[in-house]
Amino acid sequence: MKDLCVTTAIDKNYQAFLPLFVYCAKKAYPDYCIKIIAFEDLSSKIEYLVEGYCKIYQMALPEYRNIATVSSLRFLTPEVLFFSAHEGPCSHVLFTDVDILIFPEKKPIHEQHLAVMEKNNICYENFALPMKDGSMRMPGVLFASQEWFKRTRLTRDYYLDKAYKSKEFGSYREYDEVMLYDICEKSGLNILHKGHENWRWHGIHLGSWRDKKVIIREQHVMDFIKSLTRDDEFMKLLDICSRMRPEIGEIFNRLDVYVNSKKS
Repeated sequence: MKDLCVTTAIDKNYQAFLPLFVYCAKKAYPDYCIKIIAFEDLSSKIEYLVEGYCKIYQMALPEYRNIATVSSLRFLTPEVLFFSAHEGPCSHVLFTDVDILIFPEKKPIHEQHLAVMEKNNICYENFALPMKDGSMRMPGVLFASQEWFKRTRLTRDYYLDKAYKSKEFGSYREYDEVMLYDICEKSGLNILHKGHENWRWHGIHLGSWRDKKVIIREQHVMDFIKSLTRDDEFMKLLDICSRMRPEIGEIFNRLDVYVNSKKS
């Protein structure tokens, strides 16, 4: 599927992950297009490293910025960015996180999500999870069709207006996931619950390795990490990105040590 768009949102704090994200995504799925929503100016070095491999679009940050402002705004991106002829239209969009290293799977990303959508007669693929306080949320990795954008337009416009007027927008870490559930629920969409969904990440989520508690059981994931250490281009990018944000190198080293401590 050449018309699947993979998109993520970043600010200056997370821009150092971008070259690794783009490199892995394009290597795994060269036919997918990548569109980046940037809420602050990126460094010239970052733009140079990803030039020609993705499109970067600038959007303004609200005056009141909270912990989940950027992650919430990604779901409010104007649909014209993905579906207008001028921007290189696509049929579906995968919203994901910039700190994920996407790798190829036996069944491509779009086939996995489309199968769930067709089986359940829905226009997007995600699922609901309960919060401790009884409210509901949806994971931040969303696979959406053009119909999803159309049917959620009014609710997304409500939140977009709120984003630039309210100090409460994005005020807690899970705000984006609670908002995403609310968008789908208030738009009258059918909502799946846990058990019907696909694996969300489609790659290595570097952010989950900050606490050192992740366990990898799948051999193909282990093999992917090992392959990265033998990929000269990736390792060059890793060195550059780690100089900009040392945490990236520390996380990857933790991964490398973990994988090499396991028997093949």
